[in-house]
Amino acid sequence: MIHKAKVWRMNTTLLEESSFREIIKEQWGKWQKNIRYYPNKVMWWDKYAKPKIKQTFQREGAERNRDRRDLENHYYDMIYSVIREQLPQAEKAIQLRKLKDKIIRLHSIKRRGALLDTEDRDRITGETPTLRHCLKSRKRRTKRTIPYVLDENGIMQMGQKEIMHTFMEHLTQRYNCIRIEERCIQELISCGINKIPMTANSVLEEPITMDELLTAVRKGKTHKSPGYDGIRHEFNKMTWEIIKHDMLDVMNHMYKHGSETDAKKRGTIICLPKKLDPGGPDDYRPLTLLKADHKLLTRIIASRLQPWMSDILQSSQHCGRHGNTIFEAVAAIRDIVAYPEVYNEPVCLLTIDFKEAFDRISHSYLYTILREYGFSEEFCKRIQGLYVNATSTLNINGNRSQPIPIQSSVRQGCPLSMTLFVLCLNPLLNALEKKLTGVKIGGRGTKTTVIAYADDVTIAVSKPKTYLLSMTH
Repeated sequence: MIHKAKVWRMNTTLLEESSFREIIKEQWGKWQKNIRYYPNKVMWWDKYAKPKIKQTFQREGAERNRDRRDLENHYYDMIYSVIREQLPQAEKAIQLRKLKDKIIRLHSIKRRGALLDTEDRDRITGETPTLRHCLKSRKRRTKRTIPYVLDENGIMQMGQKEIMHTFMEHLTQRYNCIRIEERCIQELISCGINKIPMTANSVLEEPITMDELLTAVRKGKTHKSPGYDGIRHEFNKMTWEIIKHDMLDVMNHMYKHGSETDAKKRGTIICLPKKLDPGGPDDYRPLTLLKADHKLLTRIIASRLQPWMSDILQSSQHCGRHGNTIFEAVAAIRDIVAYPEVYNEPVCLLTIDFKEAFDRISHSYLYTILREYGFSEEFCKRIQGLYVNATSTLNINGNRSQPIPIQSSVRQGCPLSMTLFVLCLNPLLNALEKKLTGVKIGGRGTKTTVIAYADDVTIAVSKPKTYLLSMTH
């Protein structure tokens, strides 16, 4: 079953005006008086404050559109009056040019909405929207349109219901629960994994501070598509002084109790083509649009984990470890490629491509691995609370599906997902390091076996014939 998506997206250009921010400040004080009617601030934020924010933006936008139309009609009436008046042509031309400029300025204000649907590289801060931005916005929407899809039998489906049904079946199966044998997990763990320091858990369980919240707000990117509620991250940034104390209480309640409302965990999946001529659902990359407050919390958790990632992760992982970048990974691979020429010895390079890497993470495996790293039961429950009863609706061609249960995967689009993914992959990298010979590079003869950047993994083996012979036996 599908229905037409009624999407509201916050018009953040209103927040650029101090007069509107004053309206928000005045209304926020009134909304705070209703906190006492809710069991906690999270419920107040979800059930009361968010709808009020939406109403305020919609009402202001409607009033301005009405005023803009009235003013535009007034200018056209003045143009007709000037044309009918008996004036010298030069004076008449000057007046008509002035009225034309005023109408153009009105239209430019209306075109500012086009900036909300353009990418960062197509926009400069403070830039006046032009026809180019409108064309870019239209091109982007056209690119996201899915005119047809090949189902599992290779039959082309072109109807909106059939397209939605094909993607729904594919993604429901994709996000279904993944069963992992305990024996396989124990085999990975038996190779040994590093533990977090004893002091880490006490730090992780501390309440979120105002500085942490401010840092997370500043790190959040602007001009991004909003989640299901339509509220953009710009609202947090531009109304920070108004909402900071209430938002800190909301974040702390969500983090302390390790449970978000099911509505807050609901995402919106959009499918972006991986190649120029996509066919089946596998040729599309599902990206989850999450709510700004959910992303704010997960960004804080990711920042809290960062100081201990170097203690946990293998040095071969160049993503998520402080001081390691993709450039070091590329440099290491180039050194291995040069190794046979320098030492006249054979080297085998194997590149592993994880299909649907983020979506193939089992939640039970994730929780088990976190406990093996030494994270406390309390912290693991908080992470588990982010995924329990999580759902996503599929948005295709302006149509929205019924919610899909997310029983596996770490969501692409969540600030915490990359951290959790490298933590899940780390035991495999450790096992490869222990069991393979690797290649000794440099004057110190440092062994390099695995080079990884997130899910891009390259394995290097010296004396490949001996290795293959041992594998066959």
